Parts: sequence; C-alpha cells; structure tokens
Amino acid sequence: MGGGYGFQFNMLDFSGIFGDHGRIYGYKGLKISIWMNIMSFQSFCEIYFEKRSNFGKGITDLESGLKTLFVGTLVDNKDDFIESFSRDSHYIRDTISSGKILWQNSTDGHEIQVIRMGMGDAGYLYVRLVPLIVLLVEGFSYKMGSISIDLNDEGLELYLLIEKPVDQTANNQDRLLGFSSVYRYYHYPDGLSRLRLNLILVLPPYRCKGYGRRILRVLKNVAITEDAYDLTVKEPSEELQHMRTCIDVFQLLSFDPVQDAVDATISLLKQGKLSKNVRLPRFLPPLDLVEDVRKTFRINKSQFLQCWEVLVYVCLSNYVHDERMDNYFTIVSNRVRAKVLGTAARTTGKKVMNIPNSHNPRMSFVMFRVGGGINAFKDQNIREEHIKQLIDRRLEEIKLIAEKVLVPNPNQKIWHVEQDDEAGNIANP
Repeated sequence: MGGGYGFQFNMLDFSGIFGDHGRIYGYKGLKISIWMNIMSFQSFCEIYFEKRSNFGKGITDLESGLKTLFVGTLVDNKDDFIESFSRDSHYIRDTISSGKILWQNSTDGHEIQVIRMGMGDAGYLYVRLVPLIVLLVEGFSYKMGSISIDLNDEGLELYLLIEKPVDQTANNQDRLLGFSSVYRYYHYPDGLSRLRLNLILVLPPYRCKGYGRRILRVLKNVAITEDAYDLTVKEPSEELQHMRTCIDVFQLLSFDPVQDAVDATISLLKQGKLSKNVRLPRFLPPLDLVEDVRKTFRINKSQFLQCWEVLVYVCLSNYVHDERMDNYFTIVSNRVRAKVLGTAARTTGKKVMNIPNSHNPRMSFVMFRVGGGINAFKDQNIREEHIKQLIDRRLEEIKLIAEKVLVPNPNQKIWHVEQDDEAGNIANP
C-alpha cells in the first residue's frame, strides 16, 4: 500500500517461514494480514484467530516466524506504521541519491531510470526488500534464517528501476518499480569478473510494461562495457529464461558470423531425410563461434546453445513444409532424448564422494556403486511419454520465442526480424 499504488494478495505461500513446510498448528479460524508501505518497505502484521490451543502438534510461533522474515522492517504499532507513509515518503529518493544512473527515459512527466548501487549504500534497502523476494519471486526457496546479507560485500550490487517525477517537490515521491541483484565473481585465470544475476523482480502494479526486459538489457550492457567474462543467471524461472533468450536471439541475428554458421547448418538439413539416430555435433555451432559470441555479447556456452536452436528455427521459418524443417524437428527431438537418457545413465555405475577429515580433507573419499539408471523407468511406455512431452514443450518454447523476434512481412509471404525498441539513453557505466 502507498499513495494509490498498492496491490493485494489474498493468499501467500508461507512454506519455510514457519517450518514444517509452512504448516501452522494450534489455531482455529486463523487470519494473518500483512501490510507493506511500498514507499519505505516497512511492514505491519495483524494476527487474528478464534481459538488457540495445543491439539497434539504444538502451537506454531507465528510472531517469531514473521519477525525472521521481516527482519528490521516490522513495525509493532499500527499508528507508527501509518505515520511512516508521511515520515518516510522520500525514503527511496534519499537512498538512491548516491547511486549511478545507467539508463533513463522520459515519459508522461516522469523519468524512468535504472540505478546501480552497492551494499554500502543500499544494503538496508535490500534488507527491506527481502520479504518481497520471498513472497513474490517465482520458485524462490526460503528457510528461516537462510537469507544473510553482508552489508560490506563489495561483490553484491543492486540495480533499481526507479520512477522519478520531473517535478521533484515535496508532494511527489520517487517510486521503486522493480530491482535485480547481481553478484560479481572472479574468473580465473584472466582476472575478469563474472556477473551472476540472482533475481529480477518487478512489483505487481508495474508488470507487463517491459520493465523486466529493460533491467536485463541494462545488465547485458554492463557486462559488455565493463568487459566481464559473461553474464549468467542463477536458476532462472521459465519466464525469465524466455525473456533472456528473446533478447539474446535478437542480438545474435544481427551478428554475421552467427548467420554464416546458421546458413551452413541449414544447408546440411537439406541433404535428405535424417535418421532418428543422427549424430548431433555436426549441427551445433563451431567452437570458435561459441567463443566469439561470449566475447562479443557475454553469452555463455549453455545459453548460446539454447539460442542456437531458436536461431536455426527462425532462419527456417520460410521452409515450414520443407524437409529441412522435418530434419530440424528430428535434431531437436534427438537432443532432448539424449539429454534425458544421458541423465538417467549417469545415475548408474561408480560414484566417488569426498569425505573431509581433520588430517587431510583432500585425501579422504568413499567409492560406491549406484543401481537403477534407465531401469528406474520401469514402464518403457511411461518413459517414452515423458520424453515426448519434453520434446513438445521444447518445440513450443522455440516457436514462442521465434514469434517474438519475427513479424509477418505485409508485402511478401515471408517473415522478417522485428525491430527492437531501444528507447532511452544508456550511460557509460
């Protein structure tokens, strides 16, 4: 809540917050209401229940769990919380004053900016944002006490998407629309930094406006201009991976070496119908191109291979009913199948596990054998159905991404690459 820009959730996932997979014991008619000031990100909680009693499984300590989640931001008194809307109305403006503007664009009397800050200046803001991360980031796994933020960690950076009114009077507040956290790692042995994107979160009132894509583009520009080794993403959600691949594919389509390699691959696809057992390596990009792409766009190998299948499909879009497209589907199917069966096969055989000891941690291990493997799929029909579903899902992903970067040419029965929207000014980081 905050100045007409609030949002509401009727149900929240408390898994990990209260322990025992989010189960709460000892209450009848329980209702937990949580308010958050989205100008200062302080919170207030109200707990209501008809009856509290030990029904055999104990009584869950609700206050302790909530205080752990909302560490340092939970206001005990409701009047103090309401007062925070006027008292801390310029919290965002004051916090970002020392940040560096990396991108900005003017729209409807406001400046939209992406600002970078380190933990020294934005650490306490990050602490206040943790509850939003836990409650809103898809697939985020939280356990009590699992989030620790080192306010002196120079490797952790916040990238804040801010809406600033052009009229910076007292009654106009700067608003946080979204943010991302990035960690800089050392890459051995060349001394370059590796950027790892931990998360991107756009607040619910501002979603579906292209803001997440904007943050990601700024991060990619930072990786390139600051000569990072690459930009990776930690356990991306399907939505983030889709957005990331759309951006990367669009860039790669304008890279001549990629186009030449794709053309060479397509020429292989028209050499008759491929066998279902065709070897995959000759349809992959050459290793020198993989390295060129990393150096030029800071796209690592695994991400480039994800993009490669889309790039080939995009360039095959004019041959929908051609044997080349049929061969392409065969290659993708074989790749997915090989990945599934290879993963199953790797679960069998000898395994080595390091067992540290006080004498020499590096010289102690245990070897054992694991059974099962492909036999774990007891029913071959179930296995085949599982593989088919994964193949269909991957092909659908490829088609959806292709639709984002291609639009029909109104004058010809072909497709062409859609022009990207690069509105705004990118500052030199």
